[in-house]
Amino acid sequence: MNKKIKTLLASFVSFFVLTGCFGKKDDNTLTVGLSTDYPPFEFQQDNKVVGFDVDLANKIAEKMNKKLTIKDMPLYSLIASLQSKNIDLVISGISPTEERQNLVTFSDIYYKSEMALLFDAKRNLIKSTKDLRGKVVGAQTGSTMEPYLNDQKEFPDITVLSQDSNTQLIEHLKIGRIDAILLDLDQAISFSKGSQDFAYLPIYTENTYGFAIAMQKKEEALKKEINNILSQLKQEGTIDELKNKWVVKLETQIAEPEISNTVPDTEPNQSVPGSETPLYEQPTNPDQNVTDPEGGLKTDKILNLQPGTINHIESSTNQENNQPITAEQ
Repeated sequence: MNKKIKTLLASFVSFFVLTGCFGKKDDNTLTVGLSTDYPPFEFQQDNKVVGFDVDLANKIAEKMNKKLTIKDMPLYSLIASLQSKNIDLVISGISPTEERQNLVTFSDIYYKSEMALLFDAKRNLIKSTKDLRGKVVGAQTGSTMEPYLNDQKEFPDITVLSQDSNTQLIEHLKIGRIDAILLDLDQAISFSKGSQDFAYLPIYTENTYGFAIAMQKKEEALKKEINNILSQLKQEGTIDELKNKWVVKLETQIAEPEISNTVPDTEPNQSVPGSETPLYEQPTNPDQNVTDPEGGLKTDKILNLQPGTINHIESSTNQENNQPITAEQ
């Protein structure tokens, strides 16, 4: 064999060996993926990631005697990142839908929440889903709310506007580009604290899955370990403590707005006459299920709540060049 070819082959072998060594997974680190636009479960505060799920991830890492690394990425990319083994777990308020269960494995449910519509009460007073007729309703891309809006007959004649982040949806709601956002109830309560004009309408459905932790397919040993830890945390009262810290406390801290943040219950499918006409112009011939190319405003101070602690945070919005946001012990 030609000497130059041998040298070239040796170089390739060395490269792959070194790459394998440097790319070897650290068994002492637990890497968790989440999307930080989901208060009170995960959001950014003073360049730190905090919330219910962040504290839960810390507790799980402690039980596993591992160091925690958190990667922040868009919701729609979490499952793909898990499949590519870029992360070990997804703890981001996601539900084990049938479609997702075909792709990844889920733990037991650790939290349940209903849905709610968040809207600007000074523009539109929404007392039932029929008040949404002819209006634009936002949903986060990759969330369970997106297909729910598309499939449910109780949302008649609406246009669905999908966005990569809930922060973008909130900005669109503020300027009147959309009429309402479909969110989890606790999330709607969180965002309603950010504006005295925002109100929310709980939507009770039979499609509530609850939140679970996602991991790679066939990770049965890891699934068993995670379920055992969740069971321990429930028995120890830790899950209730996190709920009181991030959810119950949040509900009791909401200041009295000029317009009540809650809408009185109405009979199912009961149309409420006299809904206010929007004080803005509807998009001309909007496409159904539009994904808006324009990004909304970004903020690192969604809520002023107690921060949690993590070992390391990485932003994965640009997945090819993940740069760390900060490192906290």
